[in-house]
Amino acid sequence: MDNVIEYEKKWIAGLNRSDISVADEVFDKYCDFYLDGSQKPINLEKFKNMVKKDLDDFHGMKFAIKDQIISGDKNVFRWIAEGTCKENLIQREGIIIDEVLNGKVVVRWEHSSKKEMMKQPNPFATG
Repeated sequence: MDNVIEYEKKWIAGLNRSDISVADEVFDKYCDFYLDGSQKPINLEKFKNMVKKDLDDFHGMKFAIKDQIISGDKNVFRWIAEGTCKENLIQREGIIIDEVLNGKVVVRWEHSSKKEMMKQPNPFATG
């Protein structure tokens, strides 16, 4: 998708290089992250640690934006990702809603299929 907002392009490019340092350019240092329906947000440092662990666990994970909706200071993205975990092909997908101020995300709500997808067996496994 060529017309993805610049901050999200930067974040996806960083994820695809397993480089979470771009988070400091994309997210406000006081950004609140509400993940998978949680009513209690996590902060930027906890978010970066969680993403780093995911990238370490899911080798070669590659992310792409499939759809976006932009309305005022809110941006909505549907994303997909593929990688491997313990030799199993993993496909994930999710929805993000960002609130943006001065070009940085100040609040992110995200829901992903990570838990469900981890349970799927590798369709290419033998014996």
